[in-house]
Amino acid sequence: PLVAEKLLLSGYFILLPLSTMYALRAIQTKAGWLCILVLPFGGNYLLHMGFYNFCYSLPAFFFFIGYWLRVRDSLTFRRTFLLAILSLTLYSCHLVSLTMAYVMVAFVTPLHVLSKLFPGHKPSFSSGVLRSLLWTQVLPLLCAFLPTLVAVGVFLLKQYDYMFPRWSMWTLLGQLINLE
Repeated sequence: PLVAEKLLLSGYFILLPLSTMYALRAIQTKAGWLCILVLPFGGNYLLHMGFYNFCYSLPAFFFFIGYWLRVRDSLTFRRTFLLAILSLTLYSCHLVSLTMAYVMVAFVTPLHVLSKLFPGHKPSFSSGVLRSLLWTQVLPLLCAFLPTLVAVGVFLLKQYDYMFPRWSMWTLLGQLINLE
């Protein structure tokens, strides 16, 4: 078990800067060296508490975001499928990192579409360009995220009875009075 844990932690400390470098190079080619700044954050509280799934979700998050930034302008079937695989991998690591990745994609994609829709200093709107952008950039993302969203939905539905048990009004009132 000790050797397995050392291998697990070594993999994490190798993958975290590599994935960060991959994501940074997707933003700007020469920014890869900034990945060394993530090393002090590698040995965090959650790692020491043993939340290895969440810790491994950080490299998965950066690989997901880096890949999406690289291929967002040309989402073919193969790239969309790989994005779906990365999304499912991120889901299997941790739901919080998946949510943060989807929030980032949800904020950046409309900005990217608007920058393509209104290029330059003189804004010009074209419904054909908008339709093309929605067809080539938004629809493949929805198709890539659909399997993961179904898995998240099934997971949350199974957790609903555990998180929100059906208690009677008298039980809830008693818990409120006792400050439970």
